Amino acid sequence: MTKKDLPLLCLHEFKLGSNASQTATNLNRTWGEGSTSDRTIRKWFQNVRSGDEGLEDEGGRVCSCSLDNEQLKVVVEQHSGQSVREMSQELGVGISKVLYNLQKIDKVKKLDKWVPHELKEN
Repeated sequence: MTKKDLPLLCLHEFKLGSNASQTATNLNRTWGEGSTSDRTIRKWFQNVRSGDEGLEDEGGRVCSCSLDNEQLKVVVEQHSGQSVREMSQELGVGISKVLYNLQKIDKVKKLDKWVPHELKEN
């Protein structure tokens, strides 16, 4: 099973009358433990209940967003005390994407400020 198969399988289980917990259990039993999580299934079920039976994952996919490291550097320099959550809201990307890119630009948080990560030589 790939992540692209998940929406169709969730829709199928929903139409059969299964709840999210049953669906997660069934999918993990069929496709292997850890194939999906209860939380992911609940998200898809919520989409279907709200009338969205589309099979594309349109929201929340951090990996589909791009974040320019230069743009992130500017935000960090302007607001070095800003939290990752605040940065993610300002930049319009997920928290994990901001954390990943902070690591790529060698920034770490020290004393409530984002500073360059510098290794000391012994």
